[in-house]
Amino acid sequence: ALFGSSGDIDLLLPGGTWASVPMVRGLMKTTPFILRRHEGSFVVSLETNPSLMVRAEVRPPAKVFDFRTNQGVPFGQFGTVHGPYMALSPTNRCTFIDANKRCGFCGVSPQDGARDPIPVDEVVEAIHRARDEHPVHIVYLSVGHLGTEDGGVRFIEPYIEAIKKHFDVLVAVDGLPPRTDQWIDRTYAMGADAISYNLEIFDPTLFEQICPGPAQAIGRERFLDALEYAATVFPSGGTACHLIVGMESLESTRAGIDRLTEMGVLPVLPLY
Repeated sequence: ALFGSSGDIDLLLPGGTWASVPMVRGLMKTTPFILRRHEGSFVVSLETNPSLMVRAEVRPPAKVFDFRTNQGVPFGQFGTVHGPYMALSPTNRCTFIDANKRCGFCGVSPQDGARDPIPVDEVVEAIHRARDEHPVHIVYLSVGHLGTEDGGVRFIEPYIEAIKKHFDVLVAVDGLPPRTDQWIDRTYAMGADAISYNLEIFDPTLFEQICPGPAQAIGRERFLDALEYAATVFPSGGTACHLIVGMESLESTRAGIDRLTEMGVLPVLPLY
């Protein structure tokens, strides 16, 4: 499975908003929007009402997608970049990949096989290449469930240290809650500017059904407790949690948003 694709089209919309449009055949067949030329430039409009439109700047695929590590791993298998946002997953290892533990929305196939972690210096090289053409302001480092009490903090630490040494960027960690809060303190102390512990599904029953691995190994309450504690450690807006829209009722998603914001956690709402 690809982390990012050089076939995606990046659009720069009014207000500095970046939108990444997947070009996989059939994936956009239900979209109400259409990209077309109008008076010498591109616009995005409603297919049913072409008069409603906004101008859009079409950005070419990032050249960093041509980058391969010394082991031959293409950048798209461990990273993606869209304007100021860059995400990297130095390892694809996760104990939840097995069929009876994997999350229902996971894009990593068990057949892909675990690869060796991307060396720190090659991650730094990928960021250099991305910043040559993109105004990268934040780098997200993603790590799956490694089966350790620290939630992958020790694995990700040398990457944070190297990125902070070479670049003036914000670094966020997208991981799973550690067993104890001391590792949340450690994550902040090592230089991370933000943290995400993504519960994904707020409804307790659906969480257990859709995310069996996290439900069994970590538990819903540990996600919420870790998020609440992290919000007291990281700066305002620096603690986030995904709630996937479309995998549970909107009422449940709204309840999740209310719970998170009451704790000072930023809800992020990806569409399924």
